[in-house]
Amino acid sequence: MTYWYGGRVQGAGRTQPYRDCYVDLRYTASCNQESPYFLSSDGDFLQADCLRFIGFEIEGWQASRDRGRLGIRDAYQSAISGRQAMPRSLPFDFAAAPICNDWIELNYEQDENAILSYAESLRDMGIEGSVFMIDDGWQPFYGEFSYDRALIQNPRQLFKNLRKLGFLPMLWICPYVSPDQKLYRDLLAKSFVDAEPISWWNGYSAPLCLENEEVVSELRKQLDRLMEDGAVGFKFDGGDSYFYRYSDPSRQEVGQRRLDAWVDLASEYTYNEVRVSRNAAFRPILSRLCDKSHSWGDQGLASLIADSLIQSMTGHLYSCPDMVGGGEYMSFQSHRLDSVDRKLFMRFLEASVLMPSFQISALPSRILDADAMQHFHNLLALRKSLMPELKQLWERAATHLEPIIRPLEYALDIKGGRLSMDCFALGDDIIVQPILSEDNSIRRLELPDQFELIFGDIEKGPFVYRRK
Repeated sequence: MTYWYGGRVQGAGRTQPYRDCYVDLRYTASCNQESPYFLSSDGDFLQADCLRFIGFEIEGWQASRDRGRLGIRDAYQSAISGRQAMPRSLPFDFAAAPICNDWIELNYEQDENAILSYAESLRDMGIEGSVFMIDDGWQPFYGEFSYDRALIQNPRQLFKNLRKLGFLPMLWICPYVSPDQKLYRDLLAKSFVDAEPISWWNGYSAPLCLENEEVVSELRKQLDRLMEDGAVGFKFDGGDSYFYRYSDPSRQEVGQRRLDAWVDLASEYTYNEVRVSRNAAFRPILSRLCDKSHSWGDQGLASLIADSLIQSMTGHLYSCPDMVGGGEYMSFQSHRLDSVDRKLFMRFLEASVLMPSFQISALPSRILDADAMQHFHNLLALRKSLMPELKQLWERAATHLEPIIRPLEYALDIKGGRLSMDCFALGDDIIVQPILSEDNSIRRLELPDQFELIFGDIEKGPFVYRRK
């Protein structure tokens, strides 16, 4: 039996390997990465926008060689054959320490004193040298790329203070303009925005016409001015093309062109993060998984490994799982702290800590007891101990297009069969098996004798095996 993977990242654990379905990648239909690359467990590689699966087989597809002697590693090597190296590596700062994002703690109230207080709390936990993302809420309204002076009076001093604390500041941005503002009317007069707003998670806003190079050029100037204040880069959020489907299905192609332009702009900046994209494979972009719920199920923890592996196999090599514990911020509000599952929070951390990068938002010290905080520091020490291997993989991702994390079957060069979606390999020599179930159940991995356990038990994971 041949099993196919790739295409769409979101929901990979539920939908892959593909079976009895139609996959259409002409327009981005999810809120995560999509790429027209499909790889089979028998070593096949296929690039296509649309495929129909009858059972596990692709309609009209016939392999040109004997199956069973090749595997997913061979399929990936076919995918990168003849491709040029990336123009540069993504900065290793994204991997050298946890990425920090103030969203869960501050939400839309991005007050400069609160930002610094959050950063100080992170430093007091021993976290520094990190990329620090100031999330949504620092602008007076969307489309105005300046600071809400009621919240941030002195941005340059704020960025200097963050750097003194050991952080590299980035800013959240989106490609929308709030209506009922003079800016909106001025941009509309120049045909820089749509007259009709679209619905997105923050209400209704007018999309920037990013298919217009003049619009992109003006936006680039505004972002460069923000960098003069001290920001090192941007979290490029929004831009989802499927928002257009809700407002006017006939304009979905326009939305897709704008999303592609949004991602192209992101790739110009050395420090970037992108959540949704199409055809952004093998580029120096930090590709984050979409927001995960604070749950054990396939909208939460259970999806992290499967989605992250499909990111890697479709060329999104600099990947980042969602925020530890999930990015659904209502679970972490102070008045709802009793609803936070502390064990689940730790399992999120264990599953994320050896990914190419990982992101902290909810303060662990606010949620965890002393014993769990010690385990938190042990996990950071584990990542630090493997930093030489991670750095080499990070660099080879750019120069050789090799995946940083990969399926177990890739690392062991297993031929045929389904991919394991409950564990992953960091390179070929380190196998990571997090504990993803609430009842601590976990399958026994059958590994070659040359692998030995170097970290983890059933109470405090993940299980980490290293080739001798």
